[in-house]
Amino acid sequence: MNARSGNPSDANKGAASEDKLDQILAKLRKLDQLDVLEDKIDRIAKDLKEDVSRVEDKVDALATRVVSLERQVRKRNLLWFGVEEQQDP
Repeated sequence: MNARSGNPSDANKGAASEDKLDQILAKLRKLDQLDVLEDKIDRIAKDLKEDVSRVEDKVDALATRVVSLERQVRKRNLLWFGVEEQQDP
């Protein structure tokens, strides 16, 4: 007999199948949401890497500038004994 004939065991099987199908659909929705979140995280990670790269480049440029300025200051602070001092223009 089938569910149309009123057999309770067939009706229970149909309900159980629907429950399993609903569970599977719910899991698929969650997987879709996880895929969307993963894509967002990947984009954010890429943006952060680009930002870090830009900041590192700026830090390197500033470090080079600091070294150059320190050299200039040291040059101006050198005292040569026996050599007359001259004023910078």
